[in-house]
Amino acid sequence: MLQTRFTKALCTRSMSIFRSRAEEEKLKRAKAKRRQPLYSVDPDDEKNLPIYEYGSATPTNRVYTWGMACYGALGVPNYVRKRLNNTRKSSDVMHYPNRCPLAEKRITTSIGCGHGFTVFGIKDPVHHLLGTGINTDGQIGYHAPRKDHPLEILIAPVPTTLAIPKGHNVKSIGCGRAHTIVLSSDNQVFSIGNNAYGQCGRPVLPNEDYFRNRVIHTVKGPWESADEDETIVDVVCGQDHTFFLSTRGQLFSCGWGADGQLGGGDYASQHTPTLIHGDLKGENVVKVASSADCVLALTDQGEVFGWGNSEYGQLASVTDEQQINTPHKLNTRGLGRIKDIAAGGTICLILNVVQDTVLDILPESHQIRTDKGLTFHYEKLCLCHGARPRLLSDNEFVLGIRDTESVQVFQNKLKEASRVVIVGNGGIATELVHELKGVDVIWVIKDETISATFVDPGAGQFFLDSLQEGQTGGAPEVCKRMKYSSRDLAPNSSTCKGSALGPDWHRNIQTLGAKVESTARNVMVEFKSEVKRVLTRTEFQGCGLKESDKWQSARDWSVYIELDNGTVLGSDFVVSATGVTPNGDLISGHLFEQTPDLGIKVDDNFRTNVLDVFAAGDVCTTTWTNAPHWFQMRLWTQARQMGLHVGQCMNASLENRLQTLDFSFEMFTHVTKFFGYKVVLLGLFNGQTLNNEYEILLRITKGQEYVKTILKDGRMHGAILIGETDLEETFENLILNQMDLSSYGEDLLDPSVDIEDYFD
Repeated sequence: MLQTRFTKALCTRSMSIFRSRAEEEKLKRAKAKRRQPLYSVDPDDEKNLPIYEYGSATPTNRVYTWGMACYGALGVPNYVRKRLNNTRKSSDVMHYPNRCPLAEKRITTSIGCGHGFTVFGIKDPVHHLLGTGINTDGQIGYHAPRKDHPLEILIAPVPTTLAIPKGHNVKSIGCGRAHTIVLSSDNQVFSIGNNAYGQCGRPVLPNEDYFRNRVIHTVKGPWESADEDETIVDVVCGQDHTFFLSTRGQLFSCGWGADGQLGGGDYASQHTPTLIHGDLKGENVVKVASSADCVLALTDQGEVFGWGNSEYGQLASVTDEQQINTPHKLNTRGLGRIKDIAAGGTICLILNVVQDTVLDILPESHQIRTDKGLTFHYEKLCLCHGARPRLLSDNEFVLGIRDTESVQVFQNKLKEASRVVIVGNGGIATELVHELKGVDVIWVIKDETISATFVDPGAGQFFLDSLQEGQTGGAPEVCKRMKYSSRDLAPNSSTCKGSALGPDWHRNIQTLGAKVESTARNVMVEFKSEVKRVLTRTEFQGCGLKESDKWQSARDWSVYIELDNGTVLGSDFVVSATGVTPNGDLISGHLFEQTPDLGIKVDDNFRTNVLDVFAAGDVCTTTWTNAPHWFQMRLWTQARQMGLHVGQCMNASLENRLQTLDFSFEMFTHVTKFFGYKVVLLGLFNGQTLNNEYEILLRITKGQEYVKTILKDGRMHGAILIGETDLEETFENLILNQMDLSSYGEDLLDPSVDIEDYFD
């Protein structure tokens, strides 16, 4: 069983609320189940809290959907029911991401979005697909609750089974206007739905009734006979055509070809997947993009080829015609290496990377100059060059970990190290302490508790107990999120640093020290200490100091540090994780208004004081009046949110309008992992800006979870969630809605009450 501490601070005032009869009964049942009384204590007195036992649940994966909602494509039945019944005001379009609970009952491996329908690939021993939305052509399978009466619209995800061997699942899904192509992990390709133009890779049958067709077809193509080692690695659907990308980088197409989108040299439709040549002949294609009738292909050399519809000038760099029926290499001269592509109905997008160092910005001519002598013109410019670690010393054995290059240096030194000193109490330090093995770790922090930059003393003690007892939050879980890589870029030069670190940065790096025979974690903490000075080996030997008794060793260390409490110790190297300084002074720093910490000042559209120059991420400092529950911290989560928003601001600026701040800036949110535990920080999670005039509600399960809420005047203003609590979405809504919770009192965190369901 699990030990739990549960308390509520004294309320400063009482409040009344009218409840329905059903609510009263629900609270009565919850109170009857309570296993121990609750105690009113001082918020700072967390060591003598009462203990009782209970179990907890494990959440499923998350699936979010948004866009056209009226025909069930988002998989949320209520959107359609509200519209049909007209019981509540509803919208045909959902403008922001919302949970799709019905798609979360199984692990989702792939998602495809068509015209009014969505298909989910899932891990399941029986079913392999979930489909929802418009099904007038059987594009999400045959579904008939009554015999011979299939449904034209499915308002919630419904399963479909494919002929996939046990142990395999769906790898990729392509969806067009009314057809679906599915690639399985055993390299089979399946087709469902409309085949009027051969887009499903099979012969067109006159008068075929796609709506009542119960057959899921297997697609065969020339790749099967060309080379035994060649298989399909991705499938992509345009409006009424399909592409198949092979392991050899060859591209095959079938379906509607009136705009030349099949790339075969004519404008005919075809049902047999056919190899595309033109300028693509001999190229190794790594990605194809087509959601309508214009097509882009990206090769392993970073070159882009285009063909198909060009009515809106999508391919104007190579033709004035409205259609091209063979692939043409697009003119991307001066854009560097192209990394990604996208093709819509009227526009095409490419993402390029130029690896160089910016020397100067010339605002009068709207140009930037680089170290390699290149000059780029800009219409709008965004500075995202981050921040640099605050190093304790310029000693070569004092490292800062901030980007991919510094991580590589860290790994090289760690291989030969038997003792490492980590200075700092933030995210990088906390993650390193947990990950390092085969090396003695001395953790120097200036606070009384660990991880104080993010969490309160109670949560710090929760982590410390796990650290001292060798516990963790469980085995690493696969996190589905966008990933970025620079592995195919040229090696970094001394003037071109690596990219900034993001989530789970330590997952794929070597964290084992020289003591390979021992992979146990050996961490010792020096509390309430700061570094007084850093000494080289020569300086240490000549200054008359000696190592403190508890850290004394027979060997000579590469670097020594003296703490302000008189402790002296040596190590192979020191990691300085004591915060960062914005790089606002590195590029034409004299041009920009800066804060004392060198952050570039930006307004609520992320504009700097220089015309048409924006800034986002760690390099900037916000100057607008914050929302009540948001504040700036230099974290990868905020940098990403800023990056997404500044793109909208720059686009709005091109249209001579201002962009309002989106919901990302309504409330502070950060998700990370400390000591193997999932950590979610919401709003004013440590009572920031509340001047200690708040109440605390705690629920602690030793070794499993830590839940802390910040309440003021009966309303929630922040929360810390450690472990798999499954409370983040509920608490996020309670903070944003500012619902009066006074009447619920201690029941808010009672483990016998399903508050997620209660506040749904």
